[in-house]
Order: sequence, then structure tokens, then C-alpha cells
Amino acid sequence: MPPAELPLFPNLEPAPSKVDTRVREDMLAAELVEYCSRFDLPAVLPDTFEAADAWGANCGPMSLAAVLGLPTVEAVRPLVQPFRGFMSPTDMTTALAMAAANGLCARASACRMSVGDRDPWPMLGLVRIQWLGPWCAPGVNPRAAYRATHWVGARDVLGAIEIYDATPNRWLPLERWARWCETLWPKRTTGWAPVTRIDVVPRTGPKGQAT
Repeated sequence: MPPAELPLFPNLEPAPSKVDTRVREDMLAAELVEYCSRFDLPAVLPDTFEAADAWGANCGPMSLAAVLGLPTVEAVRPLVQPFRGFMSPTDMTTALAMAAANGLCARASACRMSVGDRDPWPMLGLVRIQWLGPWCAPGVNPRAAYRATHWVGARDVLGAIEIYDATPNRWLPLERWARWCETLWPKRTTGWAPVTRIDVVPRTGPKGQAT
């Protein structure tokens, strides 16, 4: 759990009213829809709604499926069982170990972010985002902070970081995702910080190409 002062991506604007928040979230959502349409960004996984309804799939399994390049969310289901409605870092590394054993990736390694780490993004992998707020304060039960976390996929494309988020079900430029992600914030969130980074090494073909 990061300390409350973990500084990475705070919201520096005054706290808006409930009405202002709703208006801003609608504006950010509309911006993202327009952006995805303008650049013709395709949906990554075809069954996000179906998997959510059938077995409660959410940001963890969906981000894992996107990073592994699986064709559906359903394809990742055997890797995340028993699914409890959330995935801890241990759950995610266990799923990736099973993925490696089944030839879906070469290997994966995880680390916690340290205070001041300015390079939290893997070349390919998963990042657990902490929504910062009063639940991160010293003395608060760590479970409260764990409830305010969110998994995303991350990849480096020609030196630019892209984020996979299950809600829009798209790979987005980091800057675009960082602007839009405010729509996901729980009440009283003051910013966000990457707190767990998992690097995934893709399997390679006979000539060294990623497969």
C-alpha cells in the first residue's frame, strides 16, 4: 500500500461538486468515444460484457487476456480460477505462471513500485493502479486501499506507452488514458499511482519473433 504522500499523479484541481463531477465525467467519456472513433481504435476483446455477466470478469482477467493476446476473455478463465471477483498481485503472478506453463508467454516477473519510481511501465505487462485517497493514510486498514485498485495492461510501442483498460476495452496512449481514468475514481480519490508492475516476456518463434 502506498503512503498517502506517494506523489505520482495527483489531481491538482479543487474538488468539484457532485453535479460538476457528473458533468466532467460525461465530458471525459464523450471525449474518449470521439477519440476512439476518430482514430478507429478497435475493441480488443469481443466478449467483455458476456464474461462479466457469466462469471464476474473485470479489470484483472480482461487486462491479462489483452496482454497475453488471447482471442477472448473466456480464454483466460482457466488461468484465474478460483476467481473471487478481484485479483491480488499474487493471483496475477500465479495466473501468469500457469500461462507460461501452457506456452502463452515465456515468463513474467513482478515488483512493487518504490516511492519516486518514474518508470513504472513495462515493455509489456500488467500494472496495478492505486487510486489515492484517505484509505491510503497511515493507520488505515490496508484492505481499504486494496479495494481501491485497478489492473491495466501496458505496452511500449516505438517508445510510447499504451494502456489497455477493460472499461473502454481499447489500447490507449498513456496521456489519453490518464485524462479519462478520472471517470473510474471512487469518491474522495485525489489521484493515482502505479503500485505493482509485472513484466511479461512473450514467447518467441524459431527466428526470435514474438508470437
